Amino acid sequence: MVLPLFLFGLSHILHPDIWQSFFEQLARKGTQGIFHRVFLIELWPASLILAFHQTWTWPGIIVTLFGCVLLIKVGAALLLPDHALRTLERAVAGEPRGFFASGIVLIGMAIFCGSRALL
Repeated sequence: MVLPLFLFGLSHILHPDIWQSFFEQLARKGTQGIFHRVFLIELWPASLILAFHQTWTWPGIIVTLFGCVLLIKVGAALLLPDHALRTLERAVAGEPRGFFASGIVLIGMAIFCGSRALL
């Protein structure tokens, strides 16, 4: 998980405009774009975390809870795609700086996971 989180995060920081454009394209596809986002970006990390990281003590619980929240987001998007589409449209209506902030969070998660792997 460390390398994908780090690469996604670094990409968000270096190219927020490209990520915004990508999500705008997904929004233009309507609910089909929601399913693409879920299956391309969100489902695999949620599944991997919950399959292989069942740690319920501090500090490892942070990663497990991240996986749980991500799986809830996936479930909500699959069951309520119109709501997920409205959320996506609001996200891309703003500045690309939001993707920069997301990149910082992703790199933070990568550093956290990497430090846990070394312990």
